[in-house]
Formats: sequence, C-alpha cells, structure tokens
Amino acid sequence: MKISTKMVTLVLGLALIYIQLPGQGFDINRFSNPRKYGWENYQDRAEYRQDLTARQEMLQLYEIKTKSITYTMAKSAIFPGWGHYGIESYSKGHTFLTGGVVIAGAGLYFYSRSQDYYKQYKNATQINEINDKFDKAEQNYNTSMIFLGAYLILWGYNLYDSSESTERYNADLWDKILLKNFDNISLTPNSIEVRF
Repeated sequence: MKISTKMVTLVLGLALIYIQLPGQGFDINRFSNPRKYGWENYQDRAEYRQDLTARQEMLQLYEIKTKSITYTMAKSAIFPGWGHYGIESYSKGHTFLTGGVVIAGAGLYFYSRSQDYYKQYKNATQINEINDKFDKAEQNYNTSMIFLGAYLILWGYNLYDSSESTERYNADLWDKILLKNFDNISLTPNSIEVRF
C-alpha cells in the first residue's frame, strides 16, 4: 500500500491544528447570557422578538412589492413608457408613450412620402419632373431620419429614466412601509387611534 505525500501532508496539518486548539470547553452560560444583548428580563426579550417579527414582515412585504430594474427596463425597451406604468409613474408613462407614438408616426409618415416620391421619380420622364421628385423624396427621407434619431434619443432616455424611477420607487416603497408600520397615530373615518 502506497501512501501519497498529499495524504501525509493533510494528516500532519490536521494534527497540528488539533494541537494548537485551546483546551477550553464550550461555555453555555456565556453563550446564553441575555445581558450581552441588552435584555434585563423576559419582557425585554419579548419586545425584541416582536420588533424582529414586525421587521421581518415588513421586509417580506417589501420584497413582494419591490420592482425589478431589469424587468422595468425590458418593458420600457419594448414600448417606451410601459415600464413607468409598472412603477406607478403614470405621468411619465403617458409622456414617453405619447412622445414615442407621435415621433414614430411622424417618421413613418415622412418615410412613406419619400417612398411615394421615389416611385414617382422612377416613373418620371421629364428632367424637371425627375429632379423635382428626387429632391422631394430625398427631403422626406432626411426628415424621416431626423424623426428616427429623435425616437432613438427618446427611447434611450426612457430606458435610463425607467432605471432611475424604479430605484426611487423601491426606496419610497420602503419608506411607506416603515411609516405605515411604525406610525403610532392613525386617522380613521370615525376616530383617531393611538397605538402604544
């Protein structure tokens, strides 16, 4: 039977670690001393447990209601403004959606006109008519490219803003959850409630 040097090194290493370990036993009293946490009695422990449970519930609620930046940006990439609707930023959603539709519609309109003029240019027989139709086709095509550039700028800014707005939404969501759970005075339709 051949013993490898790796095995010998491992056994020797473990032996050295075992020898270096302190000879102390586990101190259960030091481990379970509640005073190290600032608890003087069972009431303090119970209050801490209630506070911890409330914070865990808030965190769970936050994780359920929080929005993913990637998901919001993916929705905004498909349709500008769609991601904003998901984070309840309706005015920005309307603005980006309307702007995108108007700019894309104008771009398509001018592109369609340029194609119509280009067809007329190909069918023209007089030099004046050829030059006129080609100039109009070129002007409409250039205008459609300007609108395409404007749409790409709007689309890119929409992605950036959806990311920023999602981060803001998540931060505001946590603040709302904290205020809702730690507000001691609440106003109801019939009375004022004070919680202690």
